[in-house]
Amino acid sequence: MSRSRAWVINQAVERYLDYEEWFVAEVKQALMEAEAGQLVEHETVVKRWERKRAAKVDARR
Repeated sequence: MSRSRAWVINQAVERYLDYEEWFVAEVKQALMEAEAGQLVEHETVVKRWERKRAAKVDARR
């Protein structure tokens, strides 16, 4: 890159902070949904995860 070291560091810090801000907002939203009873049963999550995992394995073949 033809950028200064300071520029690269500033970009990295900005991206990190943007991600952290997004992550905190997502966690807060999820907690509000959980408090409101908007939950997904464990079995449903496992089934969805297994389907996605199987699809990835099939895609690699």
